[in-house]
This record gives sequence, structure tokens and C-alpha cells, in this order.
Amino acid sequence: MVRRVTFGNKLFVAVGDRGRRAASPDGRTWKDAPEVRAIDTLVDVAFGNGIFVGVGLHGLRMVTSDGLKWTDRQTGDEGEHLNSIVWAKDRFVAVGVGATFTSSDGLKWERSANADAPISMVYGAGVFVGPRWKGRLVRSTDGTKREEVHKAEQHIEAVAFGEIG
Repeated sequence: MVRRVTFGNKLFVAVGDRGRRAASPDGRTWKDAPEVRAIDTLVDVAFGNGIFVGVGLHGLRMVTSDGLKWTDRQTGDEGEHLNSIVWAKDRFVAVGVGATFTSSDGLKWERSANADAPISMVYGAGVFVGPRWKGRLVRSTDGTKREEVHKAEQHIEAVAFGEIG
């Protein structure tokens, strides 16, 4: 199953369960990455600083420039799943259960413990916003320290950012 798709450098890149990864120049014709491993489940992917970075189970982080050859495999602690990653102007921010990771290049990461992580995240206009369980929305200006700003009656799974004009 494909979980997320992003676009950058004239290329769509998709990631998903059991090591599934694919790339497409037009969103219509796709090529699967060769030599994938089921253990390398990536949950989300972002493009920034000229590369794609995928994140997933047990703090997994991997990079690619073409969506097909993934390198620099790094993992975190057992059970420390990363649910979301964004490019935020000058750095990647990956958030998950128990930790937030930041990196300017997708290779060297700084880890910060967290207890209030959103299940997904978006960055826009200098602000990170993401939903938590039970309809809660959290907001951050640095990607690591969050405050609850809204509680909806229904669960919110994802948020998006777009500019008008």
C-alpha cells in the first residue's frame, strides 16, 4: 500500500508499506524502486534541499535523489515511529511517537523528545500545524514545542496549507 506521495525536482515520489517506493515524472507512469526490503516501511516523504527524505517505522530515515535508489538508512529506537515529515524553509522536521527529528541535509539529525506529537503535520507561513487524536489541533513555530489550539468534535486526520493568489 502506498501511504504518501510528494513532488519535487520535476518528479513524484511515493512511499509505503513493506518497503514500497516508486517514482514518476508525470503521475501517470510509475517505476518501482528495485531491491526494497519489507522492513523499510516508509510512512511519509518530503522534498527539500534537492533531495527526498522518507521516514517511517522505528525512526527509519532514508534519502534519495531519484525516488528509486534510497541510501543512508538510519533508525531510531524500537517503537519510535515517525509519522510525518515536512521541509520547513531550511530544514526537514520529522515527527512521531516519542521524538521529533530535525535535519538541514537529511543525513545528520538532531533528536528531541516529545509527548504531544501530531499524527501528521503541515508547514506554511512559518507555522507547523497538525492533528492529534480526539480532534485536537496543535501548533508550533519551531517544529518541536507545540501548543493545543483547537478541539473539534470529530477526529481530524490531516491538514493542508495553500496560498491564495
